[in-house]
Amino acid sequence: MKAQEAKFSPTDSLKVEIEVASAPEVVSPSEEAKIKKNQIVEPIVEPPKADPPKKRPQLEQLGKQSVSGLSLSSIQYKQKAAQKVNEQSSSQKLRETAINPDKVQEIWEALKQKKKKKGENNTLALMEMDKLKFIPPNQLSIQMPNDLNKTELSRAFEEFLPYFRNQLNNDLLEVDIMVSAQIEKEHIFTLEEKLKRLQELNPAIIELQKALDLKI
Repeated sequence: MKAQEAKFSPTDSLKVEIEVASAPEVVSPSEEAKIKKNQIVEPIVEPPKADPPKKRPQLEQLGKQSVSGLSLSSIQYKQKAAQKVNEQSSSQKLRETAINPDKVQEIWEALKQKKKKKGENNTLALMEMDKLKFIPPNQLSIQMPNDLNKTELSRAFEEFLPYFRNQLNNDLLEVDIMVSAQIEKEHIFTLEEKLKRLQELNPAIIELQKALDLKI
């Protein structure tokens, strides 16, 4: 009796190869430990983080900061200067000497003579339109015929008032210039009266009138 030959087909051969290839490799615990020991674990080094770029201040902002600083310094300087002036003025006592009415008239007449010598006839005419009055305790009063004359005399008192205060030793003295229709009526002159008044104020007008043969 003949022994039966084993027959293998190509598919059987492929199955064997797949089984052999897919069979897991068996590693003993000791060998696994050796493998882990021999492996070198390299640490993961992260690249250094770059610092965020610093913002440079813009020239415009720097300019504003410098201007603001200068403005603040200027304001503080002015405030200190004003405070110093106030302290000095408060430390100086105001003069408050009682005023003598007769002394007021003496000063007024002296100012008239001064204007006459200087030839300031317009101002002199304004001063003679009304009598300067003293109203206690610290006020001068005078009336003018119209607003124009009031304005002109007010300008003259920018010089007169400090002079009065110094002569009377009183810093509280003030002046009140009023417009009065009655004064205007009293100063409506005829042509002859006006010429005579001008001749009194300036005698040279007489010579001029003769030289030019002027008649009214």
